[in-house]
Amino acid sequence: MLTRRLRRWAWAFLAPALVVYTIFWVFALVSGLSLGTTKWTGFGPLTFVGTDNVVSILRDTHFWESLGRNVIYGVLNTIFGLGLGLVTALLLDHIKHWRVFFRTAIYLPVVLSWIIVIFLFRWLFNPTFGLLNPLLNALGLGFLAVNWLIDLRSLFYLIIVIAIWKTYPISTITFYAALQNMPREMKEASYIDGANELLCTWYVVLPQLKAVVAVLVSLSLMDAFRVFDPFYALSGSSGGIGILDLDVIATMLYRRAFGQFMLGNASALGFILFVLTLAVSVLFLRTLGRTEN
Repeated sequence: MLTRRLRRWAWAFLAPALVVYTIFWVFALVSGLSLGTTKWTGFGPLTFVGTDNVVSILRDTHFWESLGRNVIYGVLNTIFGLGLGLVTALLLDHIKHWRVFFRTAIYLPVVLSWIIVIFLFRWLFNPTFGLLNPLLNALGLGFLAVNWLIDLRSLFYLIIVIAIWKTYPISTITFYAALQNMPREMKEASYIDGANELLCTWYVVLPQLKAVVAVLVSLSLMDAFRVFDPFYALSGSSGGIGILDLDVIATMLYRRAFGQFMLGNASALGFILFVLTLAVSVLFLRTLGRTEN
């Protein structure tokens, strides 16, 4: 009797969340999938086209170029973001004073909105009144000074640098929390056995961070397929020149839905993006399971 009562209370507390989940996720997913099988501009009747939208997207070279930029963004952001986060966390772990100040200062970029960050870097890298090019000229590196906001190749890698600067504090705090929970006895035993700081970090500390690394890598790769803000905000800095050459999947979806009014095609593209993110999520769960085992 008590078990039934507890189950009823459990369902009573779960019901509001389940209703919201069904309306805003399940219903939206089913609606998006059904819309992806049609041709619709937002006005007039819908025309059923089946899998034509998906086939046309997979045959579109622009899709594969955008997906390639997602992959490059994800790989570089994961490698350098996690690497910088790990190094920063190790340094924080050895700091005895002002820890709260440094943690707060490091985490500040995460708190800032993408729009603020984009405007900050657009000012910093502006070729006319920015700070970077004059600094390069003063250091005798004038040959590196380019119009960062016009040159599409440099703009793409500038977006990656901005993303690393904004997101690496998350991995820093995660690694730092893992280091704080790590048994100190193992490190002390390695020091007694004659290991220096570098050997202790390599053979004792890093192996215990495998699960954390697996989680952060998977989350970083999932975010790479959903990235939108920096590419959309900075693509306007090129003055419209080659604006499609900076597209990733999310900005490509946005332009097709609200620029070209190809809502059916955009929904199919959203389904492909969902499948890609789901595949990375499954890979994350399997990797995490193997790491825990």
